[in-house]
Amino acid sequence: LLGQVIKMLGPNHILQKTDIIARKRFAPPSDQTTDFLQERYFEHFRGRPYLSLTTYLTITRQQQKRRFFQYDPKELRSFVQQIHRVRDAFMAQRLNVHLLNQTSISQLQERYMAFDFSGDRYTLGNIQCGDEGLQMGSDHLKVLSLIDIDELNIPNDITSFAEQREGERRYLLP
Repeated sequence: LLGQVIKMLGPNHILQKTDIIARKRFAPPSDQTTDFLQERYFEHFRGRPYLSLTTYLTITRQQQKRRFFQYDPKELRSFVQQIHRVRDAFMAQRLNVHLLNQTSISQLQERYMAFDFSGDRYTLGNIQCGDEGLQMGSDHLKVLSLIDIDELNIPNDITSFAEQREGERRYLLP
């Protein structure tokens, strides 16, 4: 299918496939009228964790190197028609396809920066950079170098534990 899409788009296009796997909690659909068995089924699974997979296919068109960016309504119309043909090809294979609007694209970019795809709400927390590592709220990220870059004394084996003698500082690997 992707080979067919590449042939359909032609040269000067870039395809990027992104899979997002997120942990979510099951919430039953609220807009449907359900019978007794469906209600009991939804109640049984309400709040249970599951993995969600969302795939994004980003299609961009490269600008010709000899031209500076210029707005051309014919090229834009042609690009939109090609995108609709790609959508139709996916729908012919019975795949569920949604084209993103400007609001959805902005929300996706913010979720990338927040690295939170699991809930309805997300926040863009600050990351503080220090001499010892990064701090993200109450979480700390430290980088421990196993090799001294000033000296070329590379050990033959690196183990996941180390013995500590008195007066000597060593770090344990998880």
